[in-house]
Amino acid sequence: MHGPWHHLVNTGANQKVLGFLKPLTDVIDDQSALERYDVILHLLGKAPLAPGEQPSQDMDTLVRL
Repeated sequence: MHGPWHHLVNTGANQKVLGFLKPLTDVIDDQSALERYDVILHLLGKAPLAPGEQPSQDMDTLVRL
């Protein structure tokens, strides 16, 4: 609702994207923050973060705080 392109939701411009992501929300929401980030990177066709390396270490520290 408040993510990127939220201003386009009501215009119908991203209905295809929203339709693709909707069934995945339950799967993504059940994962830890870092796992969720890796799933989203995968969906975007990006390389996953390397565990134990930066910025993954800083993200892990921030999540634990």
